[in-house]
Amino acid sequence: MNQWCVSSCVGFVYNIKNLLKERVKTYGIPDSGDSAYSRLTVFVSPNAEIAIGALKKAQKPDRPEPWIRQVVSATRSTDKDGNILSGIPQAIDVWVPRIWSQNDEEWASSVFKKAVGR
Repeated sequence: MNQWCVSSCVGFVYNIKNLLKERVKTYGIPDSGDSAYSRLTVFVSPNAEIAIGALKKAQKPDRPEPWIRQVVSATRSTDKDGNILSGIPQAIDVWVPRIWSQNDEEWASSVFKKAVGR
């Protein structure tokens, strides 16, 4: 795992870690903690009008082009007992730190080698 594990990835990791506890270990660095499965786009126009909408990235709003557009999480994911998952990265079983000089492929390779015991 790494910081690019977002949304569905976070949900997937949470589920496999909690359903298959004895059979799953995670390697790498913490995920993003963004488990939101729904997002809203907030638009602020040049004259400070605020509108909230759910638009696809390529879809244009039915108003003048906004001055600011910000996407925000609109849900708080919880487990079956109501414990909040949003904003809390999954615990890593085996930390594999990234060295500053590694590119993505080199780091991923070091994580894989650690996972298979090399």
